[in-house]
Order: sequence, then structure tokens, then C-alpha cells
Amino acid sequence: MIILLISGYSLAFSYFCLANGITTVFMHLYYIPIVLMAYHYRKKGIFLSALLGLLYVSMVIYFLWPDIEEVLLAFERVVIFIFTASVIAWLSDKLERSRIFFKTLSEISPAGIIRTDAEGICSYVNKRFTGITGIPKEQALGEGVCGLIYTEDKEKFSSDWSACTQNGTRMNHEYRFMKPDGTTAWVLFQAGPEKNVKGNITGYIATITDLTRIKTAEMFQRTQFAFEHSPDDIYFTNRKGEVVYANISAKESFGIKTENNTDGKTVFSINPDIDPERWEEIWKIIVKDDFFKFESLHRFEDGSLHPVEISQYHFTYNGEEYSCSIARDITDRKKIETALKESEEKYRILAEASLDPIFIIDLEDTVLYANKRAAELLNSTPEKIIGRSRKDLFKTDVAESQINSLRMVAETGEPLLIETKTRYNENYFWQDHSLIPLKDETGKVYAILGLSHDITDRKNAEEALKESEEKYRTLVELAGEGIWTVDSAGITTFVNPGMAKALGYTVEEMVGSSFFNFMDEEGLEKAKLLFKNNRKGEIKKYDFEFVRSDGRKIYTIITTSPLIDSKGKFTGVLALINDITERHLAEKSLEEVNKKLNLMSNITRHDILNQITAAAGYLELMELDKVIPPGTTADKYLEKVSGIIETIKQQIQFTAYYKNLGEQRPDWFNIGRIVTETYMNNGFDNIELKNNLKNVEVLADPLFEKVIYTLFDNASVHGEKISQITFNAEETKNGLLITCEDDGIGIPDDAKEKIFRREYYKNSGLGLFLSKGILAMTGLKIRETGQSGEGARFEISVPEGKYRFTNGN
Repeated sequence: MIILLISGYSLAFSYFCLANGITTVFMHLYYIPIVLMAYHYRKKGIFLSALLGLLYVSMVIYFLWPDIEEVLLAFERVVIFIFTASVIAWLSDKLERSRIFFKTLSEISPAGIIRTDAEGICSYVNKRFTGITGIPKEQALGEGVCGLIYTEDKEKFSSDWSACTQNGTRMNHEYRFMKPDGTTAWVLFQAGPEKNVKGNITGYIATITDLTRIKTAEMFQRTQFAFEHSPDDIYFTNRKGEVVYANISAKESFGIKTENNTDGKTVFSINPDIDPERWEEIWKIIVKDDFFKFESLHRFEDGSLHPVEISQYHFTYNGEEYSCSIARDITDRKKIETALKESEEKYRILAEASLDPIFIIDLEDTVLYANKRAAELLNSTPEKIIGRSRKDLFKTDVAESQINSLRMVAETGEPLLIETKTRYNENYFWQDHSLIPLKDETGKVYAILGLSHDITDRKNAEEALKESEEKYRTLVELAGEGIWTVDSAGITTFVNPGMAKALGYTVEEMVGSSFFNFMDEEGLEKAKLLFKNNRKGEIKKYDFEFVRSDGRKIYTIITTSPLIDSKGKFTGVLALINDITERHLAEKSLEEVNKKLNLMSNITRHDILNQITAAAGYLELMELDKVIPPGTTADKYLEKVSGIIETIKQQIQFTAYYKNLGEQRPDWFNIGRIVTETYMNNGFDNIELKNNLKNVEVLADPLFEKVIYTLFDNASVHGEKISQITFNAEETKNGLLITCEDDGIGIPDDAKEKIFRREYYKNSGLGLFLSKGILAMTGLKIRETGQSGEGARFEISVPEGKYRFTNGN
């Protein structure tokens, strides 16, 4: 119809042009219908083209005659029209033959053929494609190639197809197509790009070769090989129970020596549990159900009996009925089952004896097992609990909280550890519960095992510890004493508000700062020594000066202790700091006052002694001049005056010693060394010394040497018959006891306390009185405990912390 319309339009346009004297251009319109007629109708198209040409010539003659030249040109054009139509018709015929050839080739091809567009959408499939894949042509057309592939192969196919489409490479791989009936077809998929004359990809052509039979054959070979070489005993028997085939394992087990024969073996000879009657029962079962599985015994070649699990199948071959028996040796499994049974019994006993509740709950919330302890908590017995619903055993709120945990374990298949506080018999118990999923062979959770442990004591201890920590935290925060911790590098890790306030900082400003930032150069050296001693594990007390934020100094007593971790590694220092700035300033003021008083006392004492010396001198002159006659009352008065003056002189000299008492800080003194030096430097060599004081020091006032001198002097002056003095020391439960014993006349019992008074006993009272005061400065005490007539014994008691033993250096 279109060709007719175009032909008519060409003739009409020619008529119009010729009628108006136009002889060019319009004739080219004839090529359109000529080409179309020749292409579609071939030989008929040539005739139609010639007819169209004659109509054109007729119109030329009609309008242009007698213009012979134009007429001849018209005939030439008709010849060209006919030639063109002939060529087109020939090419069309050739193309059609080629199309029919390739269509026939495609239809009879043993391989499936697919043609797609550039996007991989099927535009053509042949009949063989449907035969191989089972996918109808209507379903395949318009479908992406990837959608036709078996699910498990889609990812690999997509990757290979992407490489083919992106790189223009060819595909040559094996895949599985999913058939509509659910089965799969193995194919060799070969594909390549289809390009136009410009080299652009316009689509893809692929072939699929059916590999299903090859794959099936391969699988059969593998199955046959696996069958023959199976570790299980596999044998075929006929209806009579005769063994007609046995694989390698079965032949070895039953002692079959012949390669292609079964040596007359029967199910009765290899299985002592099966007799003809039992065989009839088994045969009926496998005929009915095609399968029967049971446990039995096999008699091996050596006569031994082995437990086996037999899977028996029924099949028919060439009209004869047979059974296929697959027997698996379960000797090891039986041993394991026996051991497992024994183990289960042991664990059952352990579970029953456990002091912790143990229970099993299935997914229907039913109690499958509960040990004795679990039942006791519920004021019941295991028999009354097992089989009941869990929610019936607890209050609603408790049951709801439990079910959430049980569901979580059931859904995730993972163990869960939780802590709960539950009320049992009017008492609350803290428990930690281990909920463990119990799974079947497929890995599916079928029940939950629960192990509960009473942690009430631990929780109470944790609460007590929390309260204690809170209490001590409050104490630390409110403590007037400074508390400071630093790490091994001296960086502040904690400081309490009291310490921060004392230094004029906030806690936040100090934490993270170096301990050494809060002191001057002198304090820095002392702090380095402090760290060095603490690294050695020493706990010490120091006088220390810190520098406040405003530059003022504060005076402290700092006690440090090393911080050691669980591995024994030094991690830092804990310091307790007592601010003694006010006391220090008061001591300084008192020291200044004492200096002034001592100065005045020295001057006054010096003036008094001068006057006493003058008075004593005048008295001596009076005695020398015999102004007062001897033996008179005046002479006696003069003698008393001389004694009074001497007493006053001794008392004034005592004040010179006593004023120094407590002026200097206590220090550590080696007692043995002081005893030896006092003995050698003060002319006591007429007395034998036994000094047993070795490597012991006491903390005492610097006038401690005066105490030792007084003990020597008192023994020498008042011992009368003294020849030996002994010093000893021993540790007691109350501290250290230092003794000084001599072999003189001793001290009367009624004078043992009085000798330490200032005014008493043969002019010795001032020495012992002063000694008692010197020792009391550091908490030491002295007393006399000797036997009168046997010698004096002085005991000096030293409390703990005021003495120490040295290494002899």
C-alpha cells in the first residue's frame, strides 16, 4: 500500500512538473518506489519498475514531443530504473536466502542460541534453547539473561557477563539454568558481542550446549566410586536373603575372597540377630516403606561381633526385587554412648548435690528439670516442679522479667549472664544466672539450661564497700590534712580540696600538673630525694616547704608512702601533708623570745656568779685573817654562809644547763658510741666498763650526752666500792629497755624516787633531775631498780618509734 502511494505520488508530481515545463529533479523520486518494489517483490518488482518507467516515458512524450533529446533521456532513465531494480531484486533474493539459511541453521542447531540487545535483554531464542532449559520462548524474550540463571550461579554469571559487556571479551563458562519445574540444566555458555559497521556493540549472541548428561555421567561415576570405596559395608541381597553384591569394605568384613562372587554369604550368616522369620518381617517393611533403619550385629571374618546401624532400601532390577543394605560400624559410638551414660549419671549426681540451683526450661516455658536446691528455694520438691509452667512458680513481675532473658537466649542462640534480685520464701536473694542454650543436631535451640549462684553476700559486701568508699571519699574531701597522689613521673593524679586550698589553687588546676611546680629550688632537691627513697619502698616523714600561688611559703610535715601495683612495680607516691605554718611561725617567735630571755639570763647569771665569787672570796679572806676565832658561834655561822653560797653557785650553774633543754631539735644518737666516748674523755678509767650497746640509736635531745655523763658521775662519786659499770639494751613488748648497772653500794629503797628531785641526795639531785627532763623531751623515762647494798641499776625506757637498729655504719 505504501509502495503504491509513493508510486502514485511520484507520477502525479512528474505530471505537474512536465505540465509546467520542469524537466529536472522530479525523476529522482522514482528511485524510492523502484527500490522498495525490487526489495520486497524481487522479480515482480523488476516488472513493476519497468511499468512505472513506461508511464514516466509516456508523460515525457506527451508533454515534450517533438523534443527528441528529452525523450531519449527519458528512455535512458527508464533503463537505469530497470537496472537498479534488477540489482536490488538480486541482492534482496540473496539476503532472503541467507536469512532462511541462518534461520534453518538456528532451528536445527544442537546448541541453544540467544540473541540480546546491548543491555542483555533477550530478543531471540531458538527452539533448542527451550528444549535444553525448559524455558518457553515467550518467557525468555524480554527477560535479562541473568534472570534465567540458577540462583547459586547468578553471582558468578553476573561477574562474567559484566566483564564481557564492559571489556568486549568473550564468555566461555559452565552455568546452571533454572527450569520451570524446579530442576536445573547444566550448560556451556559461550557468548560474544555483536557489532555494527562502525565497531559499536549493538547486542550479544550466545550459544548454550547441554552438559546435563555429561554432568550426570560424571556424578554417576563419582557415586559409583564412592559407593565401591565407602568405609561403610554396602551389600545387595535378594528375596531369599542371599548376598549378590558386596563393596570392598563389606568383602573385607565378611571375608569374601572372590572378586566377582559373594562366596555364598547370606544375611543369616553375617547377622546372628536375623533368622528367616525376622528376615520376613524386615522384607515386608522395606517393600511397604522402601526404607528401614535398625541396629543389629555383624559377624566379621575373625568371628568377632560388631554393633552396626543398618539402613535398608528396597529396589527392583530387571523384574527382580532386591534390598540394598548400608551397614555402619557403631562400636565407637556405643562406647561413647556408654561413657556418656555414665558421665550423665555422674553429672546428675553432681547436679543433685549442688548447692546452686540448676534447671532446664523448654521453649514452651515448661520446667524439664530442677535439682533439689532449686526446688528448696521454691519451698517444694523437684517432682512437684518438673512439668509445670515456669510462670506458675513465680510472681507475675518476676516471671515477666525472667521470660525476657529466656527469649533472648532462645532467639540469639547465645549464652547470657545476668544478675537478679528475687524473693524466695519472704527472703530476697541476689543471684547471677548463666543461661545456656541447648541445641539439637541441626543447631536449633530446644531448651535452656540455667545455673544460678547465690551472690547475696558479695552484693552486701559491695554495698558495704560502696558505702565505705563514699564515707572515706567524704573524709578525704573534708579532711583538713592535705592528701596528694602523683604518678611515677611526679604528675598529680589526685589532690583533695584541703591541699588545693592551702596552696591557693583549685583541684582542677593542680591535677595534671607536676608535683615539682609547687616548690622552690631547695624544695626541688628535697623532693627528688623523697622520690628516690619512695622508689626503694621507704615510708618517711619530712619537713617540707611549698610555694603558694601568691608566692608565699607554707611549712608542712609531709609523710610519703610508695604506691606499688599488683606486679610490684612502683607507680607513684601517696603523701599526707600537715600544714604547720602557724606553728612554725609561733616557734620562730618563741625562739626569738627565748634568745632574748637567754641573753638576759646569761647576763644576770654572770653578774650573780661574779657577786657570789666576790662574797666567797671575802669569806676566805676572813678565814685566812682569822677575824673570827675558830670554834666560836660566829665561826659556825660563817661556815653555814659558805655552804649556802656554794649551793647558790651550783644552782646558778644548773640553770646554765637547763636553759639549753629543748632549744634544739631531737636527733638520732648512737648510744654505744656516746657511752664509750664519755667513759674515755672524763677520767672514769678507774672503773671497768662493759659496753654491750651495739648498733642501736635513740631519738633524744642533744643534751642526751649529759644523761650518760650523769650516770657515770653518779656511780663514781656515790658508789664508794664501785669497780665495774655495765650498759645493756634489750627489746621488749613495750619498746627498748636500756640498763646501767654498777657493783657499788646501791641506793636505799626509800630514796629511789627522791634522787630524781632537784633538791635531793648528796648534791647529785640536780644531775639526775636534769637527766630525767632531758629524756622526757622525746618521751623517754628513767628509774632506779637496783638492790641496796648490791649496786645501783638505772633503767631507761624507750617507746616504739624512738629507737632503731643500724647496720653498724
